[in-house]
Amino acid sequence: MRAMHCSGSTFTLEQPHLCASFNATDVAVPFRLPRATGPWRLYIDTAAASPKDIRLVPADPPLSSDTLVVASRSLAVLLTAASLLGS
Repeated sequence: MRAMHCSGSTFTLEQPHLCASFNATDVAVPFRLPRATGPWRLYIDTAAASPKDIRLVPADPPLSSDTLVVASRSLAVLLTAASLLGS
């Protein structure tokens, strides 16, 4: 396996707040995002140039798709608003 997807929750597995997608392949890979308590927002994208690779506040609007394409040899980390509020 050269690409993987993990999601987790602070309290229940039915409501993930964190989603991390790893792509070790040499081509972009689409990942289907799990349903969450709110919209997913991209905070880390190691394929982006610094300083846009790691963001304390997301500059982009929430993702409107249930699929995220992760660039080759990169990591993408998404959070929901619930994860930032601790709920």
